[in-house]
Amino acid sequence: MSGGDAENFPKITSFTATWHTASYPFISPSRPELSPVGRDVVITGGIIGIGNAIGVAFAQAGAKSVAIISRRLDNLKSEAATISAAISNGTETKVGGKIDVLVSNAGPAPETGLMTAVTDEQFLRTLGLRPHSLSPIPNYGLYSISLATLLKLTDYIQAENQYVRVINVQPGWVATETNGNHKEAPDSAALPGQFHVWLASPEAAFLKGTFVWAN
Repeated sequence: MSGGDAENFPKITSFTATWHTASYPFISPSRPELSPVGRDVVITGGIIGIGNAIGVAFAQAGAKSVAIISRRLDNLKSEAATISAAISNGTETKVGGKIDVLVSNAGPAPETGLMTAVTDEQFLRTLGLRPHSLSPIPNYGLYSISLATLLKLTDYIQAENQYVRVINVQPGWVATETNGNHKEAPDSAALPGQFHVWLASPEAAFLKGTFVWAN
């Protein structure tokens, strides 16, 4: 996505009285009620933007370990250092071991264009992206189809695995490397970062099997 695409984005209507664009006290990693102490956290796409903010938030909250996964080794090392700098209460950054919390955050920038011009290769390649918008956006048909597919996939993962809590998250509109650092993006990466810590806590158990917005 380039910055010019922002003019095509639909106006967002809030379903709640309050709309957050930055972190706030209720989801703060410093709250004891949200503590992930003793839990191992794995984050895919944890080297930049939202993924890294999630790793930092879990480290701040005192998770037993935070593992980030990426195919970019240079960034992986530098951003692991960023998470390590946020560590409290003996958190480790590592790979391996059990998984208590999995954040499936990785995803490439969407391919845009008219549906009539989409190739088979583009269609199959795009079926790995995550949910983003509820309203149609011109030229984002292929992207939106992939999002709807993944949304239904997570529904079935939850239905067939009742012993885990599956939550689909719209992380907000955050300026990241993936979207070309949209200057119009109003949300802080710390918002979805800390929101994920809250989602993994007992307080968010009632959201099991749902689709939620970090805002």
